[in-house]
Amino acid sequence: MDFSHVVSFPEPHDQPEEVQKAILNKLPEEHVSQVFGQSAKLKKLYFTKTKQMVYVLLDSVSVPTPKKLQHRTVHSVKVGDYCLEEFNAMAGVIPITLVSNVANSKQVYLNTCKKHNIVSNIKQFISIPGHNIAYCLAFIGPWPNRPAVPSMNCNHLFSITNGKPKLPRIMLMEELWNRKLLDSAIWSWHRSEFAGFEQLGWLMGNNVNFPFEEEKSLDDITWSDELPLEKQTPPKIHPGYDDCYFEAMVESMQEPDGIYCTEKTWRSYLYLKPSLQLNYYGHYEYLKSAGIELYTDIFDYNIVEQPTIDKRIKGIADNLARLKDMDKSKLDDLITNNTDQMIHNRNVIMNTKPEDVGNPELQYLLDHNIVPNDLNTPQRLKAIGQKWV
Repeated sequence: MDFSHVVSFPEPHDQPEEVQKAILNKLPEEHVSQVFGQSAKLKKLYFTKTKQMVYVLLDSVSVPTPKKLQHRTVHSVKVGDYCLEEFNAMAGVIPITLVSNVANSKQVYLNTCKKHNIVSNIKQFISIPGHNIAYCLAFIGPWPNRPAVPSMNCNHLFSITNGKPKLPRIMLMEELWNRKLLDSAIWSWHRSEFAGFEQLGWLMGNNVNFPFEEEKSLDDITWSDELPLEKQTPPKIHPGYDDCYFEAMVESMQEPDGIYCTEKTWRSYLYLKPSLQLNYYGHYEYLKSAGIELYTDIFDYNIVEQPTIDKRIKGIADNLARLKDMDKSKLDDLITNNTDQMIHNRNVIMNTKPEDVGNPELQYLLDHNIVPNDLNTPQRLKAIGQKWV
């Protein structure tokens, strides 16, 4: 197969050194050039002015960072050495198809270009969010002890766990703290990698009550960018998870307005846990398009699916405050009445098939776990080069 016109980002050199070595040790020699040196590979195609379609996989983002925003942390996944202006200029010379796990990748790319007075040169957009669902099931699990029935007669209203202290997580936890909703929750907070550009700006402009500088763990951290690979194990469901009626969480929110769902979203559906996710506007419309049935008699989604993050956060808190006033019998009734939907949603996730990307070479690399190179869990690294289902 000819892989000369397939390029994948992010590149391994953005990963810790031991992860780069682990990838190189497991990667079949004939595929090294499909993983390493991707910026140079794209530049070569540009300089030779290829007429053949170039397929560029961006994984969890759908647009390179505009030049004037490259110092900010809101775009957390790099697209090689290129800013949006450089990447789009290349696409004006060579034909590029942009492939992304972001559900609304075309919309995000075009809107970002418009905002920065750029005319898009991308020839074709392909979104593959179903591939990401299958990827999460295969390489972030295993997902043990999935219940046959949902949790009832619980002692806690909801669970909320947090990884990296990104700004949206600080904002939601501040709202829940101020309204004393965390008193009814099992929750965690990890302050590692704190103090990015957006976090500092927001914290300096607000009188924050939530103790964001303190650590609150529910279990040993077993999967983290900061742990050596040999100490990492698949992420666990914390011990009190089954003693909570609901779950709230903040998605990764990798880039402005990009609907990208990780295991944070899919976990609750696998474990029959009605949940509210803070993501970008359009998140719940995407879930419906993916076949998920929303729990409309439990949550008021209209106050959560709002164009501004402040309104989305308030909508989540308002929903939890209303549920907090209910007694256990009422909450148990809500769970009982929605059990069929929960089982349906779990089946939707379990039966999701990866999309056909329309290019046999890129399809091969995806099917054999050679790309992408963003989410390198230990179980994913062990399976590099192996065909997976």
